[in-house]
Amino acid sequence: MLYLTTLYMSILIQMTQPRENDAGLRNRTDCGRIQAKKLTAGMDTEFIVHSKVWIEDKRGGAVFGAGRYAILEAVERLRSFQAAAKELKMSYRAVWCRIKVSEERLGKALVVRDGRGTKLTPFARELMTAFLDMESRVRREADTAFADHTLNMLK
Repeated sequence: MLYLTTLYMSILIQMTQPRENDAGLRNRTDCGRIQAKKLTAGMDTEFIVHSKVWIEDKRGGAVFGAGRYAILEAVERLRSFQAAAKELKMSYRAVWCRIKVSEERLGKALVVRDGRGTKLTPFARELMTAFLDMESRVRREADTAFADHTLNMLK
């Protein structure tokens, strides 16, 4: 079981109207889409609730979020920090330092050397699963809250 009792979660929720260049955001996992009909001027308006979830320690230091998740996912798939860094268009040092800082703040290893490669610890896999679950719950809750409260104001 994953215990993160000394960590804090910060949630940032923004409401924006989509622009022409927001096409890339539409497929991201941190966006929930809500259709709203703006009754004034008879115009259909699409609003997007953006929510970004990350875990911080009590001093505000980042412990885990979407970026570190992406790093661990790439390391697991490619079995290499170097290959993960290349795929993510990051330096090896940036990838390695982010994981090491997370390990220090969590007090647990996230990766281990395995022969000539690197693999995730069971704790890292559990953390990734818990993070995806938490992110999904926050996204659903943000969508529901937006639909329940804000859309009524548009009528």
